[in-house]
Amino acid sequence: MALSEETLAQFPAALRGMVSRSMVNLFRVDGLIQIYDQQKQGATSTPHFEPADILRACVVLLHATLEDILRSAALALMPRTAGPDQWDAISTGESRQPEKIRLGWLLKFRGKTVEEVLAERAARHFEQVSFSKIEQLESHLRSIGIRTGPFGKYFEDLGALIERRHKIVHNADFESQDLSQQPSPLDPNLVKRWS
Repeated sequence: MALSEETLAQFPAALRGMVSRSMVNLFRVDGLIQIYDQQKQGATSTPHFEPADILRACVVLLHATLEDILRSAALALMPRTAGPDQWDAISTGESRQPEKIRLGWLLKFRGKTVEEVLAERAARHFEQVSFSKIEQLESHLRSIGIRTGPFGKYFEDLGALIERRHKIVHNADFESQDLSQQPSPLDPNLVKRWS
């Protein structure tokens, strides 16, 4: 399901793809939550199937959507809002660290405009950026010229989403390495609120 053309037209052109993709992802999460609800109501027994795993997939997809929004916003806004310090923080080569460039390095960009080279470097940089703490998200927003004040009311929930996604992805949603333990419970209402 996608947004209507009329609704999409209300967004700046540079952000329409991101908005449309984000909405599709939110509909996907809603569909997974509906499957979870059906599984819980039907109480069908499938070996090694845990309905909460559907919710865990929702958390990972929601976090991926959040990162996609943040990257897309950066790519749309950075060319207009970033100063030299923000551009200097972006790597020009294979490493993730900023470095000095030599004139010979510029030869591979012959025929391209400065704007094209900056856009390519920014895209490459933001492909590798991840947000595993709410402080990183806040810093990112400020670095692309977005005031964080209006979003402050969402930071607690976003922080909880980010932390839970980290626990799911890196610890399979277990509290410890104890093999007799079950994965942490996940409240479907919490996942719905995050979406």
